[in-house]
Amino acid sequence: MSKTAVPASRREKIWLWISLAMFLVPEILFSTSPALWMSLNGKSFSEINSLLINYRVFWDHPMYSLIIIAIEFIGVFILFILSIKKRKILLAILLCAILAWLFFIFVVGYILTNAKLIM
Repeated sequence: MSKTAVPASRREKIWLWISLAMFLVPEILFSTSPALWMSLNGKSFSEINSLLINYRVFWDHPMYSLIIIAIEFIGVFILFILSIKKRKILLAILLCAILAWLFFIFVVGYILTNAKLIM
């Protein structure tokens, strides 16, 4: 058996793990969704603490946060495609909601980045 003849199910499992890592690793390390949720609820972005990273980095370099969110979006989008391919409708609906949330975070971050650059 040659290395190029990988069964489709194995290939899909590899992409599943890659896309899960694309979403979970940045979310665990940087907590982008909880941080944005707290900042929208009135807590100052500079007051939000993380165990792993200082959020001042995102304030000084706002494109980093947009890149992280874009990576998460791509990972969830791949998961969404795989769930549709496997006909897992409930999972596809959940992933669609996560995609909408990540898109919202990206738009808010982009608007705030451009507002900071203009000021």
